[in-house]
Amino acid sequence: MIDVFTEEIEVQIKRGISNLYWYKEDLKKAWLRSNVEQSICNRLFNLKNDENKKLTKRELMDFLYSELRNNDYNKRLEISRNFVRLLIEHSNFVPLADGHRIDIAETCALKLKQIIAVQRKQAEYNQQIKRRATEARKLDYDSELLKVREQFLNA
Repeated sequence: MIDVFTEEIEVQIKRGISNLYWYKEDLKKAWLRSNVEQSICNRLFNLKNDENKKLTKRELMDFLYSELRNNDYNKRLEISRNFVRLLIEHSNFVPLADGHRIDIAETCALKLKQIIAVQRKQAEYNQQIKRRATEARKLDYDSELLKVREQFLNA
């Protein structure tokens, strides 16, 4: 899953999740499944904008991340990973109404899959470098030990 949390990932999550669900109640259920606290859900879903209208799904996602930035980083990472999982594991990108922009959610899911693949590749590369460094250190130790042994025997 996501190891490094960037602004690009946050934007993809907010765009994807807000467009994945047509109904706000479905969005709220997704938040709860993703371990957003019930109290935060209730408070944000009852907020109204300057025109005294309920917030849009995207505005809700923006307010959620503003809230999460003020809390524990690990909690934000957990919720974000759960949102990513919802997006990348979703397989039925079919619009529920004429205005439903599920294609945006699908594009975000694909982009997140690419980001995860790049992060995995980088992690594998880093592991390979560490493994080679460890092997090189072991070879250096063994060769130094042989040199000392030869010096001892020749003395």
